[in-house]
Amino acid sequence: MSQVEKSIIEERLSTINQDRFSSLLMQIESVINLNKNINNILEIGPGNQFFYNIIKTLGYDIKTNDVRKRTNPDYYGDIRKINIGEKFDLIVAFEVLQHLPFEDLSQTLIKIKKMTNHYILLSLPYQIHSFSFNIKLPNILFPRKLKLGFFRKKFSLNLFWEKPRKKDTPYELLSQREDFWNPHYWEIGRKSFPKSKVINEIRSSGLNIVWSKHNPSFPMHYFILLSI
Repeated sequence: MSQVEKSIIEERLSTINQDRFSSLLMQIESVINLNKNINNILEIGPGNQFFYNIIKTLGYDIKTNDVRKRTNPDYYGDIRKINIGEKFDLIVAFEVLQHLPFEDLSQTLIKIKKMTNHYILLSLPYQIHSFSFNIKLPNILFPRKLKLGFFRKKFSLNLFWEKPRKKDTPYELLSQREDFWNPHYWEIGRKSFPKSKVINEIRSSGLNIVWSKHNPSFPMHYFILLSI
């Protein structure tokens, strides 16, 4: 029988669905697609450890930081408080920073910035409205001999809009939820946290936004790549 802690298994099982796995794919592809040579990575808040395990099998040197000992982190403790005497080519934090008060966001990123040589990759929860349309034309209509490969792929239309914004959820209610992702102190797209406010707070840390985009298959996950 596996010696993995029961709560970790439960958390992993709860994330085995098409939506959340599409975000895992986006995490991995975002790392692979970086132009700079990324050798060592720090993951803040490894959660179910899927990203950690897959990235490790791809040959990356990856270490973790967590406030929970159950994931056996290389660096145990609150990222705002502990000292990590090592620098990384890339630091990732997926669905983590919303667990800190919003007023701590800028200073936390400033600290993380000092620990990276190149990049920080984030995903944050975004309460967004969306419309998606996908179509895949039958390949038989476009045989390879016609050299019309463009029409053999899947075409997607994705629209996202923020207003009307959802109401803020009282922290007291979030803290009563018995799942692995709460409480959330804030989420992009709620009444008090429009995207513009969150982006300005990120920029106040002195980091540059390389790109930002939704996961089309799970728009609540909003990815942002930052550089120093």
